[in-house]
Amino acid sequence: MECRPTAGQPPLGLVSPGRLRRLPPAPTHPASPGRLRRLSTAVAHPDAHTHPAPAPPSFAGVVKGRAYFEVDCHDEGIVRVGWGTAAASLDLGTCTQGWGFGGTGKRANGRAFQDYGEPYGKGDVIGVAADVTGSAGGSVSFFRNGAAMGEAYALPPGARPLFPAVCLKNAEVSLNFGSRRFRHPAPEGYSGLDGAGAASLSLAEAGVAAAAPAASKAPADKAPLVLVLEPTRDLAEQTHRVMSDFAEEIPGSAVRCLLLCGGIDTRGAEKALSRGVEVVVGTPGRVLDFATATSKKGASLDLSRVRVMVLDEADRLVNDGEDRERIAALWRLLPRQGAEGERFQTCFFSATLHSPQIAELAATVCHHPTWVDLKGRDA
Repeated sequence: MECRPTAGQPPLGLVSPGRLRRLPPAPTHPASPGRLRRLSTAVAHPDAHTHPAPAPPSFAGVVKGRAYFEVDCHDEGIVRVGWGTAAASLDLGTCTQGWGFGGTGKRANGRAFQDYGEPYGKGDVIGVAADVTGSAGGSVSFFRNGAAMGEAYALPPGARPLFPAVCLKNAEVSLNFGSRRFRHPAPEGYSGLDGAGAASLSLAEAGVAAAAPAASKAPADKAPLVLVLEPTRDLAEQTHRVMSDFAEEIPGSAVRCLLLCGGIDTRGAEKALSRGVEVVVGTPGRVLDFATATSKKGASLDLSRVRVMVLDEADRLVNDGEDRERIAALWRLLPRQGAEGERFQTCFFSATLHSPQIAELAATVCHHPTWVDLKGRDA
């Protein structure tokens, strides 16, 4: 996420993979630096070339009270809105600490997507409400164009403070936290996070960095960024050779590639890992061996920095039951996002991607995958 304030205005943040652009606030409600406590209106939209902000701002989260904000959808892209704790993933609804509602009419929490309410899209206004008044966990509910859709979630105890969350893909929305009149009246007893009604809420602050649960400590700079898995040793050797040759042709390149498969020099591979590599190519079994083998310095292969995983000849990988289990084990070792909030990417490559096993694995390790089919199911 990148936050860019207009001239003379403080930066604001939002849990979203898109960029947040600050609009001029109402003069009677100036924004305090980087806090949603005094956030007026903002527009969030996707930008494929933006990056996490180097100095993330803070959020105002709800500790006690009934809070409400509105999301006005401006186009037909994918939108998911809701609430999350400071420990929630930026990819709303994919962890147990984020409670979202998507435009497909699904509620999302812990990667469980269930029917709820009605689908929404361009022209719709979604109200997002959280009730944390009692000693129990509280509840989250949503409204479409002013119509209540009922309670979506009963929150667990301790799920606070709660922070507004918006996740976008090819979408643009405007957000109203209460500094101006809501398009549709807020539910009785609920207040916006900004404006006069905010006085009825107990708010707390947290930095955006706390919302990135990718790793408990900063990953080592020597750890790889890319992991490529091949079903056989021959294919791994071929891919490693091509990538190494390509890296040599890049002027000033510091891209170091390492091969991990049967028959390699184990001691030499460990030395290469200790010096640092950017790309690891290997077979699932051998890669898993290095990722789980321990030494005096910990695991031989540190996967905490990997941002891209490639499954080449994916149909052959998933057809092997043992390889499927190894891939699942590796997946559990990989971070879901980087230290600065950048998202993890998984790529499948195969001549045939229509098997049930591929679809099942994609549903597990991908988020809204894009399928690129160059020959068709029956070709």
